[in-house]
Amino acid sequence: MLVPKRKKSEMCSRRCSGQSRGLGKTGKPEEYWYRLDTAACCEYLVKTLTAEELTMTAVESCTGGMIAAAVTSVPGSSAILRQSYVTYCDDAKHRMVGVRRRTLRRYTAVSRRTAAEMAAGGARKAKADLSISVTGYAGPAFGDEEVGLVFIGCCFLGKIQVKECHFAGNRAAVRQAACAQALRMAVKMVMQGLS
Repeated sequence: MLVPKRKKSEMCSRRCSGQSRGLGKTGKPEEYWYRLDTAACCEYLVKTLTAEELTMTAVESCTGGMIAAAVTSVPGSSAILRQSYVTYCDDAKHRMVGVRRRTLRRYTAVSRRTAAEMAAGGARKAKADLSISVTGYAGPAFGDEEVGLVFIGCCFLGKIQVKECHFAGNRAAVRQAACAQALRMAVKMVMQGLS
């Protein structure tokens, strides 16, 4: 259910600030979110964000642009997605979306803190209302990396949530699962944020 449109100036004043706050409930059972496929999520985001005159961006590491590609497969997506970022190395995370070097040194690129800063930084740089971030180890393992460990960040209208995920399978399976879960998380946050 959509709420009446807010003025764009109201939205801009509520942009992502890096603060984490809880969101209200949607009334949907947790299993509902796991049944949403990537295409349904993208269609929902394009339709809803367009109706609300909101925009989105993505800051991707291990998914390498898969979220942006999925969203832009929907006709009309140019109304909501004007730019997105592939920040595959630490330097790109810092330069492109402002992840602090101290965060990368202390917590590493694959961490809850980095995912939160990626999401907030993407929203700030792109002046977007919704920003999705993904950082993780898709495999194969080098050293002590935990293959399948992925942190997904989502920043919507100033609220940030980060989810730690553990996906099974090969590199392609982990990347696909991370993309799908990130889009489900975005849909859930948008539904909660607009309810």
